[in-house]
Amino acid sequence: MVSCPECGDMFRMPEEALGGAEPVRLVLELIPALGMLELIEDQSGRLGGEALRAQACALAEIHGVCGRTGGMVSVAAKRSLVVGEERGEGGGEEGGAGEDWEGEWEGGWARGVMAARHVLVVELTSYGTSFYLVVGWGELGRLPHEFFSILPGRLAHPVALRAEGMEGFGRGKWVGARGFGGGLLAVAAERSRERMAEGTETRWFSEDGMMAADLGWAVQGVPLGPERFVHVVQTAAQGGDDVFGVRWYLERQRAFYEFAVRMGVPDTHECHFPFASLAGRLLVMASDALGCRE
Repeated sequence: MVSCPECGDMFRMPEEALGGAEPVRLVLELIPALGMLELIEDQSGRLGGEALRAQACALAEIHGVCGRTGGMVSVAAKRSLVVGEERGEGGGEEGGAGEDWEGEWEGGWARGVMAARHVLVVELTSYGTSFYLVVGWGELGRLPHEFFSILPGRLAHPVALRAEGMEGFGRGKWVGARGFGGGLLAVAAERSRERMAEGTETRWFSEDGMMAADLGWAVQGVPLGPERFVHVVQTAAQGGDDVFGVRWYLERQRAFYEFAVRMGVPDTHECHFPFASLAGRLLVMASDALGCRE
């Protein structure tokens, strides 16, 4: 039961139809915060040699980053997935949705869609809790990556931080239940004391250095029922010895969690992602797997 992004409504069963029986929990409420990858089948057998090499190099980087945390973060599981178009000699298959981008290259400006063709999903653990790193590759090589985690707490409705254009990320706006600046959470996030997007690398560069683009969004918070929510961030490569920003994400996770606790009020708790997200696609895959088991 996922709300429609266009109409913002959710299909509900009338109370009288339950006949006094206990309502069934939504499948989304059953997705585990730890070990979610057990619901998703690895698809590395569908990847070509170049894609497998790219993912192996990224996984080695992730292990290296975790090793430098002094045991604070470790790799628990991984999955290789095909999520979009895989082109071969005979053309391509139907691709999936991607992140809109607007960037510059040597000849001027360009617009397009950064669509991931395959992704590496890694479950990371830190002091008994799990969070996930999603690294995608597309036509331009490695794309901006995402972190996400499922956290306890009430989130009244979805909320996200969106940029205002190529040069306007510092003036980005929070999107809430009623668009830009609308809704309780968007207004509160604009005035928040928590640093929910601090340190986000919003300028992305292609691996060949020929293309640069600004990210369209940086943070999303989406309810998974009345008592849990998913927290997602998107960033280009970080600097220093933590190129993915593993420790940086934990700081952003804590900031958003503190914001959600402070704003823990009841509302519709509708579940939809304001902007296209690889994390959202993975949650759909997990919910589909749970639905098949029912």
